[in-house]
Amino acid sequence: MLEIGKNTSFVVREELIHAHSSLRAVFLSDFHFTKHSKAFANDLAKSLIRINPDLFLFGGDYFDSQKGRDVFIYLIGLINKPIIGILGNHDKFMRIDKKFIQKSCPNFEWLNEKRIVEVNGKKVLISTKENEEFADIQICLVHNPRELKNAKKNFHCYLAGHLHGSQFVFWKKDHSLFPGKFFYKWNMDKGFINSVPVIINRGLGDSLPIRFNCPKEIVVLNFKEMTL
Repeated sequence: MLEIGKNTSFVVREELIHAHSSLRAVFLSDFHFTKHSKAFANDLAKSLIRINPDLFLFGGDYFDSQKGRDVFIYLIGLINKPIIGILGNHDKFMRIDKKFIQKSCPNFEWLNEKRIVEVNGKKVLISTKENEEFADIQICLVHNPRELKNAKKNFHCYLAGHLHGSQFVFWKKDHSLFPGKFFYKWNMDKGFINSVPVIINRGLGDSLPIRFNCPKEIVVLNFKEMTL
Protein backbone atom coordinates (compact mmCIF):
# COMPACT_ATOMS: atom_id res chain seq x y z
CA MET A 1 0.00 0.00 0.00
CA LEU A 2 1.49 3.32 -1.12
CA GLU A 3 0.61 6.46 0.87
CA ILE A 4 1.57 9.92 -0.35
CA GLY A 5 0.80 13.15 1.49
CA LYS A 6 -0.77 14.01 4.83
CA ASN A 7 -3.60 11.50 5.10
CA THR A 8 -5.46 10.26 8.17
CA SER A 9 -4.86 6.51 7.96
CA PHE A 10 -3.25 4.63 10.84
CA VAL A 11 -3.51 1.27 12.58
CA VAL A 12 -3.80 0.28 16.25
CA ARG A 13 -1.23 -2.25 17.44
CA GLU A 14 -1.80 -4.07 20.73
CA GLU A 15 1.15 -5.37 22.77
CA LEU A 16 0.98 -7.56 25.88
CA ILE A 17 3.67 -6.88 28.50
CA HIS A 18 4.21 -8.77 31.76
CA ALA A 19 4.70 -6.56 34.82
CA HIS A 20 4.00 -6.42 38.56
CA SER A 21 0.57 -4.91 37.99
CA SER A 22 -2.00 -4.27 35.25
CA LEU A 23 -2.29 -1.03 33.30
CA ARG A 24 -3.31 0.14 29.84
CA ALA A 25 -1.10 2.76 28.20
CA VAL A 26 -0.75 4.26 24.74
CA PHE A 27 2.63 4.96 23.16
CA LEU A 28 2.77 7.52 20.33
CA SER A 29 5.83 8.85 18.53
CA ASP A 30 7.04 10.86 15.52
CA PHE A 31 4.00 13.03 14.81
CA HIS A 32 5.73 15.56 12.50
CA PHE A 33 2.63 17.77 12.45
CA THR A 34 2.26 20.64 9.98
CA LYS A 35 -0.53 23.11 9.27
CA HIS A 36 -2.17 20.35 7.22
CA SER A 37 -2.41 17.90 10.14
CA LYS A 38 -5.59 19.07 11.90
CA ALA A 39 -7.88 16.50 10.24
CA PHE A 40 -5.40 13.81 11.18
CA ALA A 41 -5.30 15.10 14.77
CA ASN A 42 -9.10 14.93 14.99
CA ASP A 43 -9.20 11.33 13.74
CA LEU A 44 -6.34 10.41 16.04
CA ALA A 45 -8.09 11.94 19.07
CA LYS A 46 -11.29 10.02 18.32
CA SER A 47 -9.36 6.74 18.33
CA LEU A 48 -7.45 7.63 21.50
CA ILE A 49 -10.66 8.56 23.35
CA ARG A 50 -12.18 5.25 22.23
CA ILE A 51 -9.12 3.30 23.47
CA ASN A 52 -9.32 5.21 26.79
CA PRO A 53 -5.91 4.28 28.29
CA ASP A 54 -4.76 5.09 31.81
CA LEU A 55 -1.63 6.87 30.59
CA PHE A 56 -0.10 8.33 27.42
CA LEU A 57 3.61 8.17 26.58
CA PHE A 58 4.96 10.40 23.79
CA GLY A 59 8.27 9.52 22.12
CA GLY A 60 9.27 12.79 20.45
CA ASP A 61 9.38 14.57 17.05
CA TYR A 62 6.11 16.46 17.46
CA PHE A 63 5.89 19.09 14.70
CA ASP A 64 7.70 20.42 11.65
CA SER A 65 6.47 24.03 11.76
CA GLN A 66 5.01 26.61 14.14
CA LYS A 67 1.53 25.96 12.77
CA GLY A 68 2.22 22.27 13.33
CA ARG A 69 2.94 23.18 16.95
CA ASP A 70 -0.56 24.68 17.19
CA VAL A 71 -2.04 21.40 15.90
CA PHE A 72 0.00 19.44 18.44
CA ILE A 73 -1.30 21.64 21.28
CA TYR A 74 -4.83 21.24 19.89
CA LEU A 75 -4.46 17.42 19.99
CA ILE A 76 -3.27 17.46 23.60
CA GLY A 77 -6.27 19.59 24.49
CA LEU A 78 -8.53 16.83 23.20
CA ILE A 79 -6.86 14.23 25.44
CA ASN A 80 -8.03 14.45 29.04
CA LYS A 81 -5.46 12.03 30.48
CA PRO A 82 -1.91 12.33 31.84
CA ILE A 83 0.76 12.54 29.12
CA ILE A 84 4.49 12.12 29.68
CA GLY A 85 6.78 13.01 26.79
CA ILE A 86 10.42 13.21 25.79
CA LEU A 87 12.25 15.20 23.13
CA GLY A 88 13.18 13.73 19.76
CA ASN A 89 16.10 14.74 17.58
CA HIS A 90 13.77 16.84 15.40
CA ASP A 91 12.48 18.73 18.45
CA LYS A 92 16.01 19.72 19.36
CA PHE A 93 16.57 20.91 15.79
CA MET A 94 13.31 22.90 15.97
CA ARG A 95 14.40 24.31 19.36
CA ILE A 96 11.05 23.38 20.86
CA ASP A 97 9.94 25.61 23.74
CA LYS A 98 9.30 23.03 26.46
CA LYS A 99 7.97 25.59 28.92
CA PHE A 100 5.46 26.94 26.40
CA ILE A 101 4.17 23.43 25.62
CA GLN A 102 3.77 22.54 29.30
CA LYS A 103 2.12 25.88 30.13
CA SER A 104 -0.29 25.47 27.20
CA CYS A 105 -1.04 21.83 28.07
CA PRO A 106 -1.55 21.24 31.82
CA ASN A 107 -1.94 17.46 31.33
CA PHE A 108 1.42 17.21 29.51
CA GLU A 109 4.66 16.68 31.45
CA TRP A 110 8.22 16.50 30.15
CA LEU A 111 10.29 13.58 31.39
CA ASN A 112 13.63 14.59 32.87
CA GLU A 113 15.59 11.34 33.15
CA LYS A 114 13.04 9.57 35.35
CA ARG A 115 9.69 10.02 36.99
CA ILE A 116 7.41 7.91 39.17
CA VAL A 117 3.72 8.65 38.71
CA GLU A 118 0.74 7.10 40.45
CA VAL A 119 -1.97 5.87 38.10
CA ASN A 120 -5.06 4.18 39.56
CA GLY A 121 -3.15 3.49 42.77
CA LYS A 122 -0.21 1.90 40.95
CA LYS A 123 3.33 3.22 40.81
CA VAL A 124 4.61 3.64 37.25
CA LEU A 125 8.28 4.45 36.70
CA ILE A 126 9.27 6.00 33.37
CA SER A 127 12.98 6.52 32.81
CA THR A 128 15.38 7.39 30.01
CA LYS A 129 18.29 5.70 31.80
CA GLU A 130 19.03 2.58 33.81
CA ASN A 131 16.69 1.86 36.66
CA GLU A 132 17.67 1.26 40.28
CA GLU A 133 14.19 1.74 41.74
CA PHE A 134 11.12 -0.47 42.09
CA ALA A 135 7.64 0.29 40.80
CA ASP A 136 4.62 -1.78 39.80
CA ILE A 137 5.36 -0.98 36.16
CA GLN A 138 8.85 0.05 34.97
CA ILE A 139 9.28 1.57 31.51
CA CYS A 140 12.34 2.82 29.65
CA LEU A 141 11.34 5.55 27.17
CA VAL A 142 13.80 6.86 24.55
CA HIS A 143 13.46 8.42 21.11
CA ASN A 144 16.22 6.70 19.17
CA PRO A 145 16.59 2.94 19.83
CA ARG A 146 20.36 3.40 19.56
CA GLU A 147 20.12 4.87 23.04
CA LEU A 148 19.37 1.36 24.27
CA LYS A 149 22.85 0.02 23.43
CA ASN A 150 23.86 0.18 27.11
CA ALA A 151 20.44 -0.76 28.45
CA LYS A 152 20.32 -2.43 31.84
CA LYS A 153 17.78 -4.75 33.39
CA ASN A 154 14.94 -3.83 35.78
CA PHE A 155 12.47 -2.68 33.14
CA HIS A 156 9.29 -4.36 31.98
CA CYS A 157 9.64 -2.87 28.50
CA TYR A 158 11.67 -0.49 26.37
CA LEU A 159 9.94 2.03 24.07
CA ALA A 160 11.47 3.88 21.10
CA GLY A 161 10.57 5.44 17.78
CA HIS A 162 12.64 7.58 15.39
CA LEU A 163 13.07 5.09 12.54
CA HIS A 164 9.52 5.28 11.07
CA GLY A 165 10.03 1.69 9.92
CA SER A 166 12.18 3.40 7.24
CA GLN A 167 8.81 4.31 5.62
CA PHE A 168 9.26 1.63 2.95
CA VAL A 169 8.75 -2.04 3.84
CA PHE A 170 9.21 -4.54 1.02
CA TRP A 171 9.12 -7.58 3.26
CA LYS A 172 8.98 -8.56 6.92
CA LYS A 173 10.78 -11.45 8.60
CA ASP A 174 9.79 -12.21 12.17
CA HIS A 175 9.55 -8.66 13.54
CA SER A 176 12.25 -7.12 11.31
CA LEU A 177 11.31 -4.69 8.53
CA PHE A 178 13.31 -4.83 5.29
CA PRO A 179 15.20 -3.33 3.55
CA GLY A 180 15.61 -0.82 6.41
CA LYS A 181 16.86 -3.58 8.69
CA PHE A 182 20.02 -3.84 6.56
CA PHE A 183 20.91 -0.26 7.55
CA TYR A 184 19.43 0.09 11.04
CA LYS A 185 19.71 -2.67 13.62
CA TRP A 186 16.46 -1.72 15.30
CA ASN A 187 14.34 -1.32 12.18
CA MET A 188 11.64 -3.65 13.44
CA ASP A 189 8.33 -3.41 15.26
CA LYS A 190 9.50 -5.49 18.23
CA GLY A 191 12.74 -6.90 19.62
CA PHE A 192 14.18 -8.01 22.95
CA ILE A 193 16.94 -7.04 25.37
CA ASN A 194 17.60 -9.69 28.03
CA SER A 195 14.16 -11.18 27.26
CA VAL A 196 12.51 -7.79 27.91
CA PRO A 197 10.42 -6.52 24.96
CA VAL A 198 11.57 -3.51 22.95
CA ILE A 199 8.60 -1.86 21.23
CA ILE A 200 9.55 0.30 18.23
CA ASN A 201 6.79 2.66 17.09
CA ARG A 202 6.61 3.29 13.32
CA GLY A 203 5.31 6.78 14.02
CA LEU A 204 2.36 8.92 13.01
CA GLY A 205 3.95 11.19 10.42
CA ASP A 206 6.97 11.95 8.30
CA SER A 207 8.82 15.07 7.18
CA LEU A 208 8.81 13.52 3.70
CA PRO A 209 5.21 12.24 3.57
CA ILE A 210 5.51 9.03 1.59
CA ARG A 211 5.21 5.43 2.81
CA PHE A 212 4.92 1.98 1.31
CA ASN A 213 3.51 -0.98 3.26
CA CYS A 214 4.47 0.81 6.50
CA PRO A 215 1.29 2.11 8.19
CA LYS A 216 1.36 4.81 10.80
CA GLU A 217 0.40 3.45 14.18
CA ILE A 218 -0.96 3.84 17.67
CA VAL A 219 0.68 1.33 20.02
CA VAL A 220 -1.45 0.13 22.93
CA LEU A 221 0.54 -1.36 25.81
CA ASN A 222 -1.43 -3.86 27.88
CA PHE A 223 0.56 -4.44 31.07
CA LYS A 224 -0.64 -7.57 32.86
CA GLU A 225 0.29 -8.78 36.32
CA MET A 226 2.63 -11.76 36.25
CA THR A 227 1.35 -14.90 37.95
CA LEU A 228 3.48 -17.72 39.29
